Amino acid sequence: MENEMKSCGFFRKSLPWVVVFILMLSAFGGGMCCSHVTSMAREDRLEDVLDNIRENHVGSYDEDELYYGAIKGAVESLNDPFTSYLTPSEATAYFKRNKGEMVGIGIGYQIDQQKQFRIISVVVGGPADKAGLRSGDIILKVDGAELVGLDMQGFSDKVRGKENTQVKLTVQKVDSEQPAEVIIVRSKVIFPTVTCSIKNTSILYISVSHFNDAVMNGVYNCARQYVNENTVGIVLDLRNNPGGSLEASRKLASEWMTKSDMLVYTIKDRKGKDELGMSSEEHLFAGMKTVVLVNKGSASASEVVAGALQDYKLATIIGEKTYGKGVGQHLTVLSDGSLLILVSFKWYTPLGRNVHKIGLTPDIRISVDMDKVGWDTDPVLDKALEFLSK
Repeated sequence: MENEMKSCGFFRKSLPWVVVFILMLSAFGGGMCCSHVTSMAREDRLEDVLDNIRENHVGSYDEDELYYGAIKGAVESLNDPFTSYLTPSEATAYFKRNKGEMVGIGIGYQIDQQKQFRIISVVVGGPADKAGLRSGDIILKVDGAELVGLDMQGFSDKVRGKENTQVKLTVQKVDSEQPAEVIIVRSKVIFPTVTCSIKNTSILYISVSHFNDAVMNGVYNCARQYVNENTVGIVLDLRNNPGGSLEASRKLASEWMTKSDMLVYTIKDRKGKDELGMSSEEHLFAGMKTVVLVNKGSASASEVVAGALQDYKLATIIGEKTYGKGVGQHLTVLSDGSLLILVSFKWYTPLGRNVHKIGLTPDIRISVDMDKVGWDTDPVLDKALEFLSK
């Protein structure tokens, strides 16, 4: 007992030192552990996690999806809304959309003031057109499901599907008081990049939905079909055009330039290196009185064109302030067919303006609530036609 008591007494007296010693060991041990983790190859850490999943996770999983998820997580950590990673299947769909080809019902739409999905355009000859849907109709349900809380992508995912499959829409048509159910068979739809017509007998109206390799052919076809000695002006409609190919925007803006080698844009990469986008030799519309229509849906390549024509005073910009996307992406197709879309440069107008998160301010500002004026009217276009007719 005495020896035991002495021993206990020894530990009581020595306890603070023992604690210090243990804490020191913990500190050194923790330091060595942290140092080991820090020096561990990053790819080894990923493999450690994946190995743990393979060995211990009780659920089923797809090996490819594990890697795709890891890559998506890395890209999303950049917190850049314009940088993304697409799996091979997503990449295929992306390139089809850029070509204007997709499986769906052939409508353009937006979320209106009441948070409803309203049709703003219908592809002529497409499934929706054949089913009698028109601009202004509101889609209330898809396959019986309410659409409350859905964003544009969520709605798109519901409406699109495999070719030759059916989708049931509950639609509030503009000319009817009661909703109606419409069954439509999905099919491949080609969304026209460029549409054109003659307004007021002498004004060429050109609408560009997005910028891709087909833009210039569409514009040239419009010019061949409609431009003559009686043409007094042009309306270039870039409303709700989200952008696309920078090269296509350079070529389109060049058509209004008065000479070759005029600056259309400047791009700067992360190292500050400049690359100049100069006008081409084509000047199809040089000297013609022009109005460019824009709104908050006009972004990126649309702003490149509008900004260049505004800087040189080659066109009058009418509408709303634009979206404000003053950066561009580099697309890298990886070996498995997946796609990395990475923001890699900023672009500037000829006068050195960068519109990122700012937007372009129109020369004549008009903001229209289509719910109030009616979906069969277009006050902004009317203003442009009035301006060109003076």
